[in-house]
Amino acid sequence: MFRPRQPLNTVTGTWNGTATVWTSNPSYPGPYTDTFNTTLTFTGNPGSTWNVSNNTFSLSIPEGLITITITLQQDSTGQTEPITGTFTPLSDPTSPGSMDLSAPLHIDAGIAGSSDVVLPLSTSATITTPTRGVFTGQALDANGNITLVGQANAVGGPLDGDLVQANLVGTLVNAPPA
Repeated sequence: MFRPRQPLNTVTGTWNGTATVWTSNPSYPGPYTDTFNTTLTFTGNPGSTWNVSNNTFSLSIPEGLITITITLQQDSTGQTEPITGTFTPLSDPTSPGSMDLSAPLHIDAGIAGSSDVVLPLSTSATITTPTRGVFTGQALDANGNITLVGQANAVGGPLDGDLVQANLVGTLVNAPPA
């Protein structure tokens, strides 16, 4: 028997928090910290894993005489490359929510140049930073708190080949239902 496909729901949520970034480059070690407030768009249906996307994430970090700006990368036509991933809602206190994202970031250090990195960010990842120790992602809890961490090597510019690490700690408001 053929069942028509159920249309996908769209839920708009807000993720507010603090991002901390480190690099393995001795000239730009970090930590660099800034607050963020960004919109996440979830598409899916209750009882399933939802797709998540964002096309507005940015950070602006004053550092000495320059400001380090972290934005989303653009493709060859100038279109923003969105953050994409999956979100599994909190179903009960013993089954916390999880999120895995791929964040194509452009790091602009002004006159020093710019680098790109595609950071895999996850509630289930762990990073060990050069100055602050170990950070582990934390699943979504009943209060909306969530932590994503990740690391990857940058391409181009002053960070070419260097490890970029990030810890994003925040609160998710209006997450999709389980």
